[in-house]
Amino acid sequence: MAEDDLDTRARRDIEALIELLKPEDRQSLRDMTEADLIRLHFGYGMWLRNEFRQNKFPDLFRLCYARTAPETRSFDDISEIAIREIWRHLRSTPVR
Repeated sequence: MAEDDLDTRARRDIEALIELLKPEDRQSLRDMTEADLIRLHFGYGMWLRNEFRQNKFPDLFRLCYARTAPETRSFDDISEIAIREIWRHLRSTPVR
């Protein structure tokens, strides 16, 4: 599987996750600083971890999994990377 194919499929997962957010939550996430993203660990992050455990959004999971160090890999780390990817995508696209 080519890396760019995974990136494309992961972006589709990201866009699907963004569609699930209320417009005000999209804006709130977009407006956060990168340092503030940790505040999402127990709410949105926990929900994402549960979704990943149910094999939902598998391409985003695989992308984030590949970006973690094997010796310390955890669902916490994977969801942290996923949140950052969602945040980056929101900040790089027009407000909807």
